[in-house]
This record gives sequence, C-alpha cells and structure tokens, in this order.
Amino acid sequence: MALQADPYGHHRLEKGDTLDDFVVVDVIGRSSQAVLYRLVHSNTGEERALKLLHTIDPEIRMRLESEATAQSRLRHENVVRVFGMAQVGQRVGLYMEYVRGPTLAEWLAKANPRLETRLTVFRGVLAAVHDAHANGLIHRDVQPENVLMGNDGDRWLPKLTDFGLVLDKNTGRRITRPGTRLGSLWYMSPEQMHDSRRVDHRSDLFSLGSLLYQLVTGYVPFTGADQVSLMTAVAEANYPAPLSIVPDLPEAVVDTINRLLVVDVDERLQSCEEIEMMLYGDVSLLGEPHALEREEVDWTEEVQPIPDAPDQAPEPEAKPASDMLPAIVVSCVGLLLGGAAYLIWTTL
Repeated sequence: MALQADPYGHHRLEKGDTLDDFVVVDVIGRSSQAVLYRLVHSNTGEERALKLLHTIDPEIRMRLESEATAQSRLRHENVVRVFGMAQVGQRVGLYMEYVRGPTLAEWLAKANPRLETRLTVFRGVLAAVHDAHANGLIHRDVQPENVLMGNDGDRWLPKLTDFGLVLDKNTGRRITRPGTRLGSLWYMSPEQMHDSRRVDHRSDLFSLGSLLYQLVTGYVPFTGADQVSLMTAVAEANYPAPLSIVPDLPEAVVDTINRLLVVDVDERLQSCEEIEMMLYGDVSLLGEPHALEREEVDWTEEVQPIPDAPDQAPEPEAKPASDMLPAIVVSCVGLLLGGAAYLIWTTL
C-alpha cells in the first residue's frame, strides 16, 4: 500500500501500510512530538514499536540519530531496546522494542503491590540505570512515566525508556530533543535544576531516590503550591520523613532514601553499586535482569494522579527566613534558567 501524504506534504502511516517489511497494525500513543505505532513483521510476526516524529527539522533529526546511537548500545533486559532509524517520507523515527503494558506511573495508580514487589520493581530500574552508566550514559529523566511495565502474561518486567535527555559521556554530546522539558521537577536533582548541562551520573541517583520514595510510600517526596516552592523543596531536600507515612518501613529502605535525597553530591550515595549494597545487601545480581511474578491486580478504568504528601505527615522543621534565603535565590535563578532553556534549547 502506497504511503499517503497529508495536506502539508508529510507522509503518514495508515493501518496496513508496509515499512521495511513491517506492517502497521495500529496507533498505540500520541504526543505533541510524535506518534507511536505498533508494527508486525510480515514474515516472522515479530512486533516492534515505531516512534515517528511530527517535525522534519534537520537539527531534530540529527539529535534523534544521536539518541538512537546511544540507546542502541544498551542490551540489558530492563532497558527498552532501540534497533535503528526509520524514514517515512521526510520524517524520521525510531524502531524500538514493543513493550506490552502500562507505564510504572499507571501501574502504581492501579495496583496495590506488596513492599517486596515494589522493591523488585526498583531493583529492575536500578539495574537499567547501572547499565546506562556503565556505557557512559546519564539518563537525566528517570521517573515513573519513563519506565514501562512489560507484561508477558506471567510476569511484570520493568523497562527504562525515553533517553531523549541523555548525556553521552563518551562524546560529551547533550542529546536533548527540542520541545521537551529538561526533566521532571518532582524527580530532578538540585544540580540538574540549576544547570542540566553540567551534571554527572549522581544526578540520576537523586532521581532514583525520588522514585524509591514514591514506590514505598505512594507519594512523591517533593511538593509545592507552585513551581518556585517546589523548586525550593528540591533545592533544600525538604521532604516528609518516609517513616511518617509508612511507620514499618525497613531500616535499609529508609537509610537508602535519606542517603540519595541529599543536596551535596559528595554526601550522596555515589553509585548504583552502593545503592544495591545498602538496600539489598548484595551487588552480585546488579547486572542481572529483574522481573516479578504477575500478581492479580484490580485494574481501574481511570488512572489517578500521583498524590502529594499526605496532610498528616509532619511538616519539615521550620527554618529561619535568613537560612532559607540562599535556597530561595537558587530556586529563583533556576526558574529563570529553566525559562531561558526553552528559548535556547536548539543550542543544547
């Protein structure tokens, strides 16, 4: 079937179209940047996903190629694989592993897994980040929306995806797609909030701390009435104590969270190996894939938003205004930088 063109001359894919021996089955997602298709190989029946960009901008194409090159180096089972580039008319996209299942954010909103299950999910994400770091890649956007919970019928397999903000230490190139935020404030490290271009792997570790906090408590650690107050909370690492929400959390879990959500990068846990040792007491399985047996889950029709910390959680100890002034200044500067980033993202 010949590819059809829209009124702007851009080729679009329809159900039944063939692309590189793959047949378009259906559309499985849309965003402001791209359309996500499910494809099936015409001979082997192999399934793949295709993320096809809307734009034909050559600079974005170059960045997408760089993203594909970086992510295709990863072969860990807890990372979504990228197989290469696709060309549809003048538009480009990525051939990726097709993962059948919800995002971790959706899974958490619909499921109520045991603590042991939640820690297994975290171990899978930790293994994925470790593999990225071992290959010189800093993800810079580790969050539940970027973890897919693959469901093969018998187990759930967490898979890290979306390396659109990745920093490749092998080349020094910042692979940042225009039109995207420079990470999510709820999971972003203080140093990335200040300058996302000059972070190292320990920024991802802070994000892992935020993810772990949410996994075991059900709440994001940092909240605020507006963006400035949220940034202030992150800049000061101000969050309700995990035990104030879940009093019976194991000591190892609490200690790991408190050693990750630290402003000073030198005081933070320094590697995925250190996280693995503190949380699980063993690093021998860090390179192994981690999955969990599929539990019966009462799935709801609608996904509930990630809640703020509960009202009954004790407020962090009040600080004099003079003590908070540096953090507020940093936050305001960060806010200005964030706004400027949107204007200059084509230079990132």
